[in-house]
Amino acid sequence: MQRILVVDDSRETRKLLRAVLETDGYEVAVAGTVDEAVVLLPRFDPHLMVIDVRLPDGDGFGVAAQLRNHRVWRTLPIVAISAYGEGSAEMEARAAGCARFLRKPIEPRDLLSAVRGAIAGMRAARPLEQERRV
Repeated sequence: MQRILVVDDSRETRKLLRAVLETDGYEVAVAGTVDEAVVLLPRFDPHLMVIDVRLPDGDGFGVAAQLRNHRVWRTLPIVAISAYGEGSAEMEARAAGCARFLRKPIEPRDLLSAVRGAIAGMRAARPLEQERRV
């Protein structure tokens, strides 16, 4: 079962994303802050992260950029989400290393499409990777 870490400061958004993803067969862990995500990341060892752009203790683009420079997490697919931002938000997401960007409110089919596409893109880039990111 593939694992997804959802990071969003809105309890309602975390609940909704978890329900959609679990219904589609993913194992989901949630965090409300960057600090919580940093603690969960090595313990949960996700196959993908869905992260809000604006968090109380940091921003999703910054987290994505840091993970791209981390030896263990550089290939982790990241889907950035936000209710804010103009047309440049998607370009910022790409520049930070995010595989996809979704605007809130998120339609369940769009979330699942982005998650599947990001995971498939990671597999295509590294098809023989079998090691755990510990």
